[in-house]
Amino acid sequence: MRYETIRLEVPGQQTGEALMQLYLLDSLEFAPDRLRPMIIVIPGGGYTRRSDREKEPIVMKFLSMGFHACVLEYSVAPNRFPVAVRELALAIATIREHADEWHVKADAVIPCGFSAGGHLACSTRSEHRGRAEQHTHRP
Repeated sequence: MRYETIRLEVPGQQTGEALMQLYLLDSLEFAPDRLRPMIIVIPGGGYTRRSDREKEPIVMKFLSMGFHACVLEYSVAPNRFPVAVRELALAIATIREHADEWHVKADAVIPCGFSAGGHLACSTRSEHRGRAEQHTHRP
């Protein structure tokens, strides 16, 4: 398995960059070109924190089912809307941009949010209507 941390910078961040912690499964010997879906785990916490129990334990379950997974450490208070939405949109765009390198199905990047993270996933979908790449700012 490959583990990597990606920094995500968007306009309006008051407390530094968001982080995306990638967990990429190794390729299978009998199917080295197999692409896998990527699950973006978005922990809850009322937009004031991010719950640890909704991070790596969830990622491990998805990995055991054959998915690639990542945790989005999105910005919380004092950051305000739409900073976290921009961060998730950039995370999706980044995954799609690296899909070949990471053996990810570019059309199977799936946000999985809990509580505030679920709200963030729905807000991003509603705000961007599937055009994440068009609504992100790359420094």
